[in-house]
Amino acid sequence: QKTVEDIFWDTAKNCVEKIGFVDCVVYQLDNSGKVLLQKAAFGPKNPYRREIINRIEIPVGKGIVGAVAQSGRPEIIYNTGADPRYIVDDERRLSEITVPVWVDGKVFGVIDSEHPRRHFYKRYHLRILKKIAVICSERISKYLTEEKLRSKIARVLHDEIVSTLTGINILSKVAMQDGLEEATMKSYLRKIKDNSGSIMERMSDIIWAINPVNDSFDKIILRMKEFTAEMLEPAGINYYFNEEGLLDHARLNLEQRKDIYLIF
Repeated sequence: QKTVEDIFWDTAKNCVEKIGFVDCVVYQLDNSGKVLLQKAAFGPKNPYRREIINRIEIPVGKGIVGAVAQSGRPEIIYNTGADPRYIVDDERRLSEITVPVWVDGKVFGVIDSEHPRRHFYKRYHLRILKKIAVICSERISKYLTEEKLRSKIARVLHDEIVSTLTGINILSKVAMQDGLEEATMKSYLRKIKDNSGSIMERMSDIIWAINPVNDSFDKIILRMKEFTAEMLEPAGINYYFNEEGLLDHARLNLEQRKDIYLIF
C-alpha cells in the first residue's frame, strides 16, 4: 500500500481476515498530537467499503488506546471489566489488545482490537501485531519522506518556472513594442533565449533527479561526466575524470542522488 490511509485500511482488514480477530480499529494522532482519530476499521464498525460507524475521538492518556499512545508500550487486557480505563465504543467487549505504531521516534497511531471473550488474546497475538506495527511504520515513514520530497520538488518547480516565465513574458511584451531599434530588439530576444535555455537546463536536472531509472551510482557518474564535458570542453580546459571502487551496483534514494550531484 502506498498511502497512510491504504496502509491503515489494509491492516485493519487483514487483522480480521488473516489473524481471526473479531474487529480491528486503527487510530491516528491528529496534528495537535493530543487526540486519536479512528482512521480505519474492519468488523462491526465497518459495514461496507471504507466507512466507519460512529467514529469516536480519544484524547491521549484516556482509555486503553489513549494510555498506549501516551506510554508507547503495547498492552493486552485480558478482562476489560476489571480495567477502569476501558471505553465502550460500538459495544462492550471483554478483552482488548492495543499496539502503538511508531514513526520517526514518535507514536503516530495505534492498532486496537477487542473480543467478546475474556482472555482471548495471547502473547503470540501481541508478537504478530508488533511485527505488523513495524511494517506499517516502515511504509508510513517511506510515504511521508516521499511526500515531503514531492512537496519540495513542487515548490522548486513552481519557483523556477513561474519566475523565469514571468521574465520571458515581460521581455516578449517589450520586444513586441513598435518603434524599437533592431539592436534593442535583438538584445531582448537574446535574453529570452538565455532565460528559456536556463529553465530547460534546470528542468532537465530536476527530471533526472526524480527519475527512478537513475537510482544507481553509475548513472550519477555518467551525469557527472556529461556535466563536466559541458562545462570544460567549450572553454578549452583539459581534464580527466577519476573514479575508484565498485560503485555501479550501489543504490541511492532520490534525496541522496540529488545531494551528491549538487555537491559535485
